Order: sequence, then structure tokens, then C-alpha cells
Amino acid sequence: MRVTVWWQRAFSDYTKDEALNALFFHALVQNAKKKRVTNASVKERFGLPDKDGGKTSKLLGSAVAAGLIKIYDEDAGFKSRSYVPYFVSSK
Repeated sequence: MRVTVWWQRAFSDYTKDEALNALFFHALVQNAKKKRVTNASVKERFGLPDKDGGKTSKLLGSAVAAGLIKIYDEDAGFKSRSYVPYFVSSK
């Protein structure tokens, strides 16, 4: 058996694939806690300041385009959107 241990590191040190993978696992953990992914939860997960909201929005958009996560409520406004793993039922 092979185990890989990940540690917290700067967002700028992630490759795009690593960031998408970390975001997907964040979505899985949030789902297990009966919560949804938000822009704020992603900023907290990656340790980004509020001024870097554009980075999290771009990452969320990439994850949706890759089919890893989906928008929970399509009718929600952009600022109040939340996301769930691709296999979870939407609202």
C-alpha cells in the first residue's frame, strides 16, 4: 500500500490539477459534514485573503467545467452560489 501525505502550502505552489484535486476533496469533506462549498470556504481552505476572491471563483469555475463539482442551486445569485460534488443531488 502506498500513502501520500499532503500538507498545507501556498495556493501559488499548487499546479492547476493539484488545486482542482484539493478542491474536490474539500467538496467531499464539506458534503460529509452536511455543508456545501462556497467561495468563502475555498478561500479559508487555501488560506487566501478576501482580496483574492477572483482566484477562488476561477478555480470553482474550472472545477465545474471539469465535472468535479456542480452548482447546488442554479437559481441562486452569483454571490450566494454554493457547490456540491458532482454526484450529489441538486436543489
